[in-house]
Amino acid sequence: IGKNVWKTNVGASAVYFLEEPGEESAYYLGLLYRTNTRGSLSPVDKVSEFKLKTNTFGIFGGLAYSLKEKFVFYYQIGLGLNLFENEDYYEGNPNQEDYFDYLDEPADIKSSELTAIYAIGLSTGIAQEKITVFFEVNGDTGIGDINKSFDELSTHLFGVSLGARYIL
Repeated sequence: IGKNVWKTNVGASAVYFLEEPGEESAYYLGLLYRTNTRGSLSPVDKVSEFKLKTNTFGIFGGLAYSLKEKFVFYYQIGLGLNLFENEDYYEGNPNQEDYFDYLDEPADIKSSELTAIYAIGLSTGIAQEKITVFFEVNGDTGIGDINKSFDELSTHLFGVSLGARYIL
């Protein structure tokens, strides 16, 4: 509904490989937790903005491919649940509909939404192959409407992640 709010996100995931990635693809399942702040800045003024603190819980599946014995390429999709701290999520001028083009009346945000989650990444093993480091592009997109009032609103997250995983 306005300009994107760019904030860091922090999270954790647990991944279970059904088999080791080799020359053929390997399937895996996973769980995800992520916390971040989503929102929009008014395109009209720099004072009005929505900020939703969000906790995301997800379950996903994916495919991994070994690349030249050193790297693993993977992609995953799944479903998640975004839980919003939906108090005090708006700051700025009181007439939201005057400062955000897509609002016909003030927003009344729900406490949760169903979301589709995704990631594409590359990982490599270090420290005797018990720890991997990874780089991935990830995100989620809301399925449905987060606004209790008439206007249709949903959230979207796009991120770039660097991280480490411990292999059991």
